[in-house]
Amino acid sequence: MSKKRLSILILVIIFSLFISGCFGKKKETSSTDTNIRVYAFGNRSEEIYLENTLNDYMDNYPEIQTNLRVAPLPPPTQLTGDFVSGYENLLLGEFAAQDPPDVFYLNKGRVAAYIENKALLNLRPYLPTEYINSLQLDPDEPIYARPYFQEIQLVAAFSCENPQETVDLLFDLANHRIALETNLATEAANKAALALKDGAGILDNPESLYDIWNNLALSYQNKEISIDDDAKQDDVYLISHEQAQRYPYMMLKLAESLEHGENYVSLTLNQQYIDNPTLRRNMATALKVLVRSIHADINESQAEDILIQLGVGSDGADLEKLKDNKLVKFGNYEFTSTGDLVSLTLSVTKLP
Repeated sequence: MSKKRLSILILVIIFSLFISGCFGKKKETSSTDTNIRVYAFGNRSEEIYLENTLNDYMDNYPEIQTNLRVAPLPPPTQLTGDFVSGYENLLLGEFAAQDPPDVFYLNKGRVAAYIENKALLNLRPYLPTEYINSLQLDPDEPIYARPYFQEIQLVAAFSCENPQETVDLLFDLANHRIALETNLATEAANKAALALKDGAGILDNPESLYDIWNNLALSYQNKEISIDDDAKQDDVYLISHEQAQRYPYMMLKLAESLEHGENYVSLTLNQQYIDNPTLRRNMATALKVLVRSIHADINESQAEDILIQLGVGSDGADLEKLKDNKLVKFGNYEFTSTGDLVSLTLSVTKLP
């Protein structure tokens, strides 16, 4: 067993021991103040976003006070599954002290462990009836998490002192983020469509690369795979994790011509990071962005069909299938997958 897996196992055991001991009943308090603590993980921009959102909430509800703590994300080489080291270590310490935050982030794959250890509040009694009805759940089925952004869920601690106020804040945070990301995605999709309006994709119009690629990435709510001049080295764009710029895990290469006069673009994935869940999701999104960026006639449905024919699935998630060396034609474009022990590549060639 690797040291990384062993450390995660130990943390899970410790978490189980603490939670089972600490959450048989809710913590009592004599305080009359409504103070809600919020814990999150992310970069500085995430922290600023939460600060502004919570300040707006307190302006609207002056009887509520919030305290925010944002833990930085570890570099991709330290990410193991959905467990966010550092951040969850902090949570475990707070749970051990019987003083967890009221509202906090969890990756979707981590929610079950907290439910099993009775650490989370059942949100259902405190949520709006309209929202509960929209989920079409069984009458007594509990709700422990609210989708927030990408794989992140918002949850509340079982021991929170003001459950209604806590869930009200949680629900507002989720609604605000979902509305923001939906609006940004729609706006970006419209901009990408304008850049592709004459059918000219990145092979036909290389100077539109930034507009097309970045807006398509944002339309999938993934700004982490955006590119700019800073990412360019010679004729290759290095796509790196924002917490670890020295770890490029994708390379986008756009060339105006090959020796025999063909235009091509290739996206190469570094297999060193293929098991990292965050980077793997980014790789899958980048495959979809590449296919969509080729021509205006390749809409979402047709892009999914091309990816299925390449063997990677409609969402591009079966990355290992790029090794199967398949070729798919769309009009006068050829999509070719290749791979070896080091890298996986999807290339697109425009035939003369």
